[in-house]
Amino acid sequence: MPTYYPINETTARRAKEMNSFSDYTPGSATAAYRQEVDKAAAIAEAQKARVNPMYHEKIDRLLDTYARKLAENINQSYAIGARCPSILTAGSSNFPVRKKEKQNRASDANMAEWKHIQGLLDKIRGTGMGGISSDDSGALPKLREKLPFPIPNNQYDQTIEMLQAMDLGYSVNRDCTVDEVDSRCRVLSALHGTLVNVDQLDYLAKRLDSFCEDEDAQFQAMAHKLELADIKDLINLTFCCQQATVITDFSDLEAVGRSHFMNLNGGSAKVEELENLDGVETALLLIDGGGETITPYGVVYDNGMVLEQLYNGRQFPAYLYDVHPIVLEVTPAGGLTEGSNPEHLYLPTSEQQIKRALLRAGITAMYDAHLRLVFDELPEKAAEALDLEHLHGDDLPALNRLCRAIDPMGDADTEKLNAVVLMAEPEDMMAVCQLAENLAQFDFVPGVQTPEEYGRHMIRQSGHFEYDENLEGFYDYRGYGERRVQEEGGQFNECGYVAYHGTMTLDELMREDPAEQYQREQEQRGPQMGGMAQ
Repeated sequence: MPTYYPINETTARRAKEMNSFSDYTPGSATAAYRQEVDKAAAIAEAQKARVNPMYHEKIDRLLDTYARKLAENINQSYAIGARCPSILTAGSSNFPVRKKEKQNRASDANMAEWKHIQGLLDKIRGTGMGGISSDDSGALPKLREKLPFPIPNNQYDQTIEMLQAMDLGYSVNRDCTVDEVDSRCRVLSALHGTLVNVDQLDYLAKRLDSFCEDEDAQFQAMAHKLELADIKDLINLTFCCQQATVITDFSDLEAVGRSHFMNLNGGSAKVEELENLDGVETALLLIDGGGETITPYGVVYDNGMVLEQLYNGRQFPAYLYDVHPIVLEVTPAGGLTEGSNPEHLYLPTSEQQIKRALLRAGITAMYDAHLRLVFDELPEKAAEALDLEHLHGDDLPALNRLCRAIDPMGDADTEKLNAVVLMAEPEDMMAVCQLAENLAQFDFVPGVQTPEEYGRHMIRQSGHFEYDENLEGFYDYRGYGERRVQEEGGQFNECGYVAYHGTMTLDELMREDPAEQYQREQEQRGPQMGGMAQ
C-alpha cells in the first residue's frame, strides 16, 4: 500500500467555485490524486517483480517521492486556481486581466513541474536494469554474480567491504576489470576488459539513470562516434552529449527540427521562438549541411560538441542524484593542489562514502577537511541554530547524524522540529541532533498561539474528549488551556504550542545520547539484582 499525502479539499473546492458554476464533489480531489498514486504503485510493483531485491528500497523511495511531490503539485495547482476567477464566472466587466496573466504564468510553471514529476515514473521503470561483475574469479558467487549499479545506499558499505576483502574496490585505484556489462545502455560494452574504479562505475550509472530516452540516444550515439572506451571519457560525455542531435525517425521532420533547435539552445527556448520556428526547414538545413555519422543508435550530428574534461579522473563533479538535506563542498584545509577539484558530500551518507570522498580529495583526517555549504534543505529554525557558514571537518559526524534524523521527516515533523528548536534554544550541532532524534518526546500543536486556542484544540479536536456542540457556551477554553500549559511547562512560539514530556531534563537530553547516558549510569551503579558480578 503506497503512502498517500494530504490533498487540501478546501482549496480544491475554492478553485472549483472560482472557475465553474457546477458544485464541487467533496473528496473528489483526494480520490483523483490517490488514483494516480495507485497507478504509480502498480508500476513500482511490476518493476520490483522484474529486478533484484536490492533495488526494491530505491523503487519504494521513488514511489514515495512521486506521491509526495504529486500531492504538493496538485495542492499548488488548486491554490493557483483559487487566486483569480475565470472570465466565465466573473464576467468581462472589471475582469482582473493582469492578475489572470500572473495566474497563467504560475499555472504554466506548475505544469512544467508536473511533467518533471511524471518523469519519476520512467525512473521507476528503469531502476535495476543493469549490473557489472568483478574480475576476481571467486567474486561472482560472493556478489550474487553481478554487482548492481547504482549501488543501493543501504548496500554501499557492505559492497565495499566485500570488494576490499578481495583486495579490490579502493577509493582511488582502478583495481576492477569489467568482465561483463548488462545494461540498457549497450554502448557501455566498450568498457569490457578495461580497468575501472568502483565509484567511477557508480557515478556513471547515477548519471545515466537520470537520462531520458533522448539523452540515452545522444550519449550512446556520441560515444560510438567518438569511439570512447575509457570510463573517464564516458563520465565527461554525460555532461555534454546533450548538445548533439540524433535522428532516429526521419518521418517527422517537424519534431526533428524542434529537437535540434532545443539542442542548439541548451535544451530550452522561449515559447514565442518555438511558435515561430519552422521545424521542417530547420531539420532540412541540418540534414543538407552534412557532417552526420551513422551509428547503431541513430544518425548523429555533433553540432560542434567538445568533450570537456569536467571530471579529472579523481574528484567527481557535483551531481545531486537523490534529494539530500545538505550538500557540502570538500577541499583540503591547505587548499587545492594544481589539477585538483573539490569533492562533494551529500548528507546523510554512509561512513564509507565520507571516508572515500575525503581520500579522493587528498584528505586523510577529518580535521584536515575544509567544508563549504553548497545548499541545505534543513528545517528553517534548525538551520538558524547551526553555524553552517563556518563548518569544520570535525563537524562531519554530527552533521551527518543530524541529516540522517531529518531526512525521513515529512512537513509535519519538520515544523515540529522548528518549534522544538525555538523552545529548547540548542547551542551546538549535537544538541540540535539530539532534539531531532528525540522528537517523539515532544507534543506539538501547530498554529496555536494562546492558552484559549490550545484549550479549544484539546477539547474539540484532540480526541481526548467527547465534544458536545450543545454545551459550547459552558466550555472554559482559556482556563483549561492555561492549566494545561502550566502543568506541561509548554511554550507558545511562532510555530505553535510545544511541550516536552521526557523523563530527563531538556538540558540533559541535548547534552548527550540518552542511550549512552543510561549505559554509563548503569555501569556506575554496578551489577543489579539478578546480574552476575565478575
